Amino acid sequence: MKRDFKRLLASLVLCAMLLTGLTLPASAARFTDVPVNYWAAQSILRCADLGLFQGKSATRFGVGEPMTRGGFAVVLCRLFGWAPEETDALPFTDVPADAWYAPSVAAALSHGAVTVQTEEFRPGDSLTREELAAALIRGLGYAPISGLSQELPLPFTDVDTNRGYITMAWDMGLVNGTSKTTFSPEKLATREQCAVILMRLYDKLQSSKTERMGVLTETTALPELNGFTTLAVGNAQLISGAPARVVGGMSSEEVSAVRAATGDAKILLRVTGSANVFNRGDAESTASALNLAMVQGGYDGVFLDIPQLRSGKTCQPLNLLTAALKKMLGSKLLYVAAEAPDWTEQSYQGYDYAGISRYADRLVLRAASDVQETGIIPVAPIQPVENVYYGLRKLRDSGVDMAKVSLWLTTTANAWNHTQQADPLTGLEVDALLAEEKTQQYYSQRYGCSYLLAKQGRKEWTVWYPDADSVQQRALLGRLFGANQVCFGELSGMSPALLTGLK
Repeated sequence: MKRDFKRLLASLVLCAMLLTGLTLPASAARFTDVPVNYWAAQSILRCADLGLFQGKSATRFGVGEPMTRGGFAVVLCRLFGWAPEETDALPFTDVPADAWYAPSVAAALSHGAVTVQTEEFRPGDSLTREELAAALIRGLGYAPISGLSQELPLPFTDVDTNRGYITMAWDMGLVNGTSKTTFSPEKLATREQCAVILMRLYDKLQSSKTERMGVLTETTALPELNGFTTLAVGNAQLISGAPARVVGGMSSEEVSAVRAATGDAKILLRVTGSANVFNRGDAESTASALNLAMVQGGYDGVFLDIPQLRSGKTCQPLNLLTAALKKMLGSKLLYVAAEAPDWTEQSYQGYDYAGISRYADRLVLRAASDVQETGIIPVAPIQPVENVYYGLRKLRDSGVDMAKVSLWLTTTANAWNHTQQADPLTGLEVDALLAEEKTQQYYSQRYGCSYLLAKQGRKEWTVWYPDADSVQQRALLGRLFGANQVCFGELSGMSPALLTGLK
């Protein structure tokens, strides 16, 4: 189970290479039953050109005809790049081992897009819109959070079963309703409808490469920085007062060392503070202090990180500061961090996400990690996928331009020594534990996070940590919502393996 998501992403990369290099004669993508001005014509022809669909004949696509369940398994394997698999052990009594679709059904079952609910797969039955949505979300690897998403608001009044899958597919912009209030889950999915939905997903999967941003607070033993487009450096503090002041940060020599190691990356002055910065001084004077510090340090912009704003009273002051600062920075960059909304909708009320994104070049969204010290093994996943999903959904609903969103990825680990919570471990410290012969490594599908059990002398470690798989899973989720950048929360001491999650 641990490798499932890695296999999916590896398959998507291979699929992209194969499909983008595929050329077919123009006549192969022309069907007499697809008028040039037909609403699904472009998607149909693209599917044919990419080799995802074949026509019912050389000249007829089969517009208006339903997609069979067996046929859709074949199309899913082509889309995700899943190799056909052995059919001898298939649990379905109605899928002959030599059927043309059987190897694809086996692959879809292996990758989770198909589940065993009865002894029959019903390969010749027509695919419903509900089954289509469920297969896509399962195939993407997000089935574990569908149970939570079924509780979220949905505009459709006719969805009872598989509600979580339909909600997620709708959230990601893959499916639409048949009206403003109906989804028609039991209605059959036609071949052209499948083509349109598959092209929506294909475009999201093959969208521009996820950009890398990183936070760097010290320069001893600089990590590999090639490939980063933006770096927020230092840990300068915004001190409230009349006037406000910016103190601390990196020296000019340290900044020069970072520039030398990054090439063309933009270097931002990272400034942190607390809600107290809004108690004294106005937005203009505070923005002036930030702008002055940026100019004097020779930076390319400012990364403003005022964490854990719980009171809604800070929304307006932060908006005013963001607007004033961007006006002063002009063409220089302004990134602003914000805690993500969570499922309780109680933790952080101090961010007006739409207001911030109106002026900032990037809104860096930081989803919360969970700490549940219950049971024999503490449960403390790093930024569970469900929290990332919920935060992205709320930002989209609040009118944020999702192309401006950057997902903060925590690079440190939650650790316990016996039953006592310890200080967070760096990625390099986690790598050292993983190298121990007796370390036991596990993966939680529910949270999309790894954890380990290890002994080191008298210490007995339980550690929840991010890895390449978790980076891949969250980066893909961001792209599905239109966010194309991730921000590694601390590069110093980060495991180099995390960067492979974006390759």
